[in-house]
Amino acid sequence: MRIKSWHKNHAQLMASHLPTDVEDGRIVLELLRDIFERFVAEPEPEHGTECANVVTLVKGDGRCPS
Repeated sequence: MRIKSWHKNHAQLMASHLPTDVEDGRIVLELLRDIFERFVAEPEPEHGTECANVVTLVKGDGRCPS
């Protein structure tokens, strides 16, 4: 793993938002790691067409139905 300057900049930004108590900071970092591993690092599951989001646009004449 090669650490680049933008990695350091992001780490400094995140560290500036951590609590000042060391133990609380460790808890926040552990929770952040958990969130990252579960929602960002995992690939999204493959979905077939049965799971596709479909939006249908219907052009109206501007009048509300009664």
